[in-house]
Amino acid sequence: MKEKGYFLPSLLGGLLLALLSVTPYIMVGNLFCFMWVIAGGVVAALIFYHTAPKMITPGQGAMAGFLAALWGTLFEIILVIVLWKLFYVGRLAHLSELSLEGILPEEFGQFAEFASTGYAGFFAGIALSAMFIVNMVFSTIGGLIVGLILKGKEKAEE
Repeated sequence: MKEKGYFLPSLLGGLLLALLSVTPYIMVGNLFCFMWVIAGGVVAALIFYHTAPKMITPGQGAMAGFLAALWGTLFEIILVIVLWKLFYVGRLAHLSELSLEGILPEEFGQFAEFASTGYAGFFAGIALSAMFIVNMVFSTIGGLIVGLILKGKEKAEE
């Protein structure tokens, strides 16, 4: 595994980014300057550093972070869709029923109806686009930080 390439480092960094960003309760870490997104870029750059034959440059660290953002966004989309289907679709129908029975205010039923329309998909697309931009910027920053820290550091011969 001593060949220079971005595929594996960016894949693993993106996977970490996505898992930590969509896991309930853990995803709160992104409220602190997108901590998990930056961590995905850092992990990708560190793995790239360990697989690169020589030292890395800040640009290579930034590239590893950027590619981790691409993978991370793809994984996040898949995970969000799976989690939505598993946990929220049935709850929306239940909210709608409770609203019709008068147990909950009618706004809950209106929300459930809105979530099942095409407009919800439109707003989800906007949210995913924003997520992609945020992931690109902050994951690249994470990779750049690692590149700057390790700039010019020769690796020990193994």
